[in-house]
Amino acid sequence: MPLAYAEYGSYSPDGKEIAVVIRTERLRNWKRYRGGNVADIHIYNFANKTSTNISAADDAPYDFPMWHGNSIYFLSDRGPEQHTNIWKYDVATKALTQITNYKDADVHFPSQGPEDIVYEAGGKLYILPYATSQPKAVQVSLVTDKALLKPRLESAERNIQSLALSPDGNRVLLQARGNIFSVPAENGFVKDMTHTSGSAERYPAWSPDGRSIAYWSDKSGEYELYIMQTDVEGSERKLTSYGAGFRYNPYWSPDSKKIAFIDKAMKIQVVDVASGQTIPIDKGLRMMHGAVNNFTIRWSPDSRYLTYNRDLDNYQHAVFIFDYNNKKLHQVTSGFYSAFSPVFDP
Repeated sequence: MPLAYAEYGSYSPDGKEIAVVIRTERLRNWKRYRGGNVADIHIYNFANKTSTNISAADDAPYDFPMWHGNSIYFLSDRGPEQHTNIWKYDVATKALTQITNYKDADVHFPSQGPEDIVYEAGGKLYILPYATSQPKAVQVSLVTDKALLKPRLESAERNIQSLALSPDGNRVLLQARGNIFSVPAENGFVKDMTHTSGSAERYPAWSPDGRSIAYWSDKSGEYELYIMQTDVEGSERKLTSYGAGFRYNPYWSPDSKKIAFIDKAMKIQVVDVASGQTIPIDKGLRMMHGAVNNFTIRWSPDSRYLTYNRDLDNYQHAVFIFDYNNKKLHQVTSGFYSAFSPVFDP
C-alpha cells in the first residue's frame, strides 16, 4: 500500500492523485479543536510519491475530502460561525471558498456523487449541486404504524440503578426507569412511590426514623430534592430550588432532620428538612462523575458532625469533619498520605 495511514480519501478525476485525511476528527467528542491532532488533508501523487498538505498554513481541521473537477470539497469549522461547514479548495489557485453557512448546526458525513453532494445538518438531509452550490432539503417520508410509541407495560427488573434499605430491614427502595419503587424484603406488595413517567427520580434514601424518603427529581425541569412520607399518599414536597445542575446521593442525619449531598460542581452541602435552608460546607477539587457518584458522607450518632474525604492540592486525600452546630470545618488528617472512608464510632 502506498499510504501507511489513511482514513477518508477521494481520487482526482485522472486517478493520479488522491486527497486523503491521515487522521480524522469525525466521531470525536470535541468541537473547535486546534491542536496537534487536528485533521488535515494531503494531496498524494502516486507517480512521484510526494505529499502536499493543503491545510498546512491553517490551524483549523480539514476533513472529508471530495475531489470534483479542479476543486476539493471538504469539511471545516474555520469560518466565523465556528460550526462545521462545507468548503472548497481550488487545486490550481489554492483559493478557499466557503460553500455552506450553517450558524447553529454542523454538517456531518457528506458523500459525493457525479453531480452533487449529500450531507446531514441539524437532523435533515440536503443535496448540494456542484453547479449552483445552493443546498436543497431532501424530503423524507417514513411510513409506520408507530407501534413503539404506543403505551405499554415495561419490566423494570433489569434497569435497577440504586437502592436503599428501610431502617427496619423489611423493605427496599429501588430506582428503576426513572421511578422509585418500594419492594418487600420477602413477602408483600410492590409499590410505585412516584408514578412519574414524564420525569426521572434518582438516588432514593430512607430517613433513619423510617417515616420519609428523599430523592432527586427533575419534575420541575431541573433536579431538585423532594421529600415524601412513606405512609401518606400525595405527601410529596419539593425541598429545594437550586436550578440547573446534577446532584448525587442524599445522606440523612440520624435525627432525620438534615440531608447532606454533593453535586456535579463538587460542592458539599447540607439541607435542613424543616426549613429548606442549605448550608455550604466544602468543595472538591478534581472529582469526575465516578468520584462524586461514589462520594460518601457519614454522620455522627448525635447528628452534630459529619465526615468525608476529598482530594487536596497535592493530589492526596484527607479526612474532614464538619461541626454543623458551629458551622466549622476541620481537616483531621495531614494530607501527607491519602485517607479514605472515615466512619464515626457509635
